[in-house]
Order: sequence, then structure tokens, then C-alpha cells
Amino acid sequence: MGSQWHFAAIDGRAPEDTSAQVAFEGEHLLVQVGCNQLKGPWRMEAERLIAGPFDQTEAVCPSASWEQGNAVSALLAATPRVTVEGKRMILQSSGHIAELTRAAD
Repeated sequence: MGSQWHFAAIDGRAPEDTSAQVAFEGEHLLVQVGCNQLKGPWRMEAERLIAGPFDQTEAVCPSASWEQGNAVSALLAATPRVTVEGKRMILQSSGHIAELTRAAD
């Protein structure tokens, strides 16, 4: 809670946009991937992230950025398993995986 994480990899690939990030701000999860943003409630249950429904922008992005944004949206909708070790977090569902690093406080 109250933390910010940068995407290091989305489905094994570096993010197209180096500003791709997730922020846990109180009861809201804010996600920036490519040219789109998600915002919605979140909670943890049994090592799973339950998030949404989301308010989402739908700007037209370059293809690779658009695909990564869709992958992250699908990942979050699938109640991913969350693993945190130090400053590294893994979000994993049956279809997608994201690796994030914690931003400096």
C-alpha cells in the first residue's frame, strides 16, 4: 500500500514505454502502460490481487505498446498471483506474467 512499481518485463519483454508503472495509492490501483491508464479499487486475498472494475483510457497507441497494455489489462482481470521479494514483484496469471521493480521511496 502506498507504493509505486515500474514494469521490468511484460510477458518476457521489456516495456515499450519506460514510464510503464503501477501505483498502489490507498484503495486505488493506478496503472500506466503505453499511452493508456487504468484506475480502480484493489485488494489482496490469499496471495491474489483482486482489482477493478477499472476506469480506462483508450488512446490509440503504437501496436507493441497497445499489445502490452492489453496484456496488462488481461493480467489484472485474471486475479493474478502476487509474489514480492524485496524490491521485486511478480504478477502471474495463467495467460500473462509481469515483473516489476519497486520505485525508490
